[in-house]
Amino acid sequence: MKEVCYNFAFTFPYSMRQKTRAHHRLIDDVPSEIKARRQTELAETFRKGALELNTEQIGQLQIVLISGMSKRSQLDLAGRNDGNTKVIVPQTKIPISDEAEPTRTIEVGDYIVVRITGASSQVLKGEPLYHTTLVNFSRKHTLK
Repeated sequence: MKEVCYNFAFTFPYSMRQKTRAHHRLIDDVPSEIKARRQTELAETFRKGALELNTEQIGQLQIVLISGMSKRSQLDLAGRNDGNTKVIVPQTKIPISDEAEPTRTIEVGDYIVVRITGASSQVLKGEPLYHTTLVNFSRKHTLK
């Protein structure tokens, strides 16, 4: 976990599952307290590595697909960047493109360019800059 630094991890303590080979051939001889301790250590190690990865993204411009309202604030929207990390942005009006002055409200299904301003181990926070498309963002931000 430390070496790879995953940005997502779904981990659970081991438990026997009926109708599996392990259920019929193995003995679950690890006490539940040890399983719980190992799970806690694994989660803490994951969060530390994910926080480091997410913190490195502060200052970057990223494309975000808006998927809905933030679960924690009615003033914010949530979306995902191209690395599938959740990004939270304020609900506001932004320019319709990087070269146009007219603005419009950000809506579900919109691609927007976001400057990442903050990070936790689970989400990024950002400042919405302007509306875009996958093609336009790729043309503008892909190294040639």
